[in-house]
Amino acid sequence: HSNALIVTAPQDIMQSLQRVIEQLDIRRAQVHVEALIVEVAEGSNINFGVQWASKDAGLMQFANGTQIPIGTLGAAISQAKPQKGSTVISENGATTINPDTNGDLSTLAQLLSGFSGTAVGVVKGDWMALVQAVKNDSSSNVLSTPSITTLDNQEAFFMVGQDVPVLTGSTVGSNNSNPFNTVERKKVGIMLKVTPQINEGNAVQMVIEQEVSKVEGQTSLDVVFGERKLKTTVLANDGELIVLGGLMDDQAGESVA
Repeated sequence: HSNALIVTAPQDIMQSLQRVIEQLDIRRAQVHVEALIVEVAEGSNINFGVQWASKDAGLMQFANGTQIPIGTLGAAISQAKPQKGSTVISENGATTINPDTNGDLSTLAQLLSGFSGTAVGVVKGDWMALVQAVKNDSSSNVLSTPSITTLDNQEAFFMVGQDVPVLTGSTVGSNNSNPFNTVERKKVGIMLKVTPQINEGNAVQMVIEQEVSKVEGQTSLDVVFGERKLKTTVLANDGELIVLGGLMDDQAGESVA
């Protein structure tokens, strides 16, 4: 394409056209858009349990989660106790001195290495009790920051992902031989589509389409996809941060064993 204009006109009209051409022939502005896609997963749980042990009755457990077995813990505590030395005198007058020995802490340390929270134990006579309380709070942020630059009033498209084959049909020949499968490919990943329009005062109107999709799993019949889409029109000043939208999903579950 040639950005040329040939005009033949009298001098006075030529001067008027020159002023019009100077106003029209201007450099188009560009818009740079940075998007921040945040996926937050929050979770909290409380694990509380009581275990009882009796020399005669065995073990009882009241808990809603994974507990340290009280029998194993009791044996580890017994091994960790220091042994007091003794002096033994035989019938023939021979004396044997057994010195004090330190307890073996390795079993107890290994047992408690994977435990977090609070544990309180009580031992009295033939009874032993262990109380455990654990509270967990977890959160994870998956951030993606696609950015894109385009001319004023010009659509721009950004896609990072992969093509996933999806079986859409299957036919077989005579005698159920030579199967023929029809496969289509579906794009999954992060997609951003923006059409900006610069208004007076450098305010930018943007038509934005944003999508995050991924393969959630597979059933016996087909692939399961997860998608989150957003399409909106916003007006932002130069350098301004705009929150487009989001969805909070709260699920609660309780189990007692």
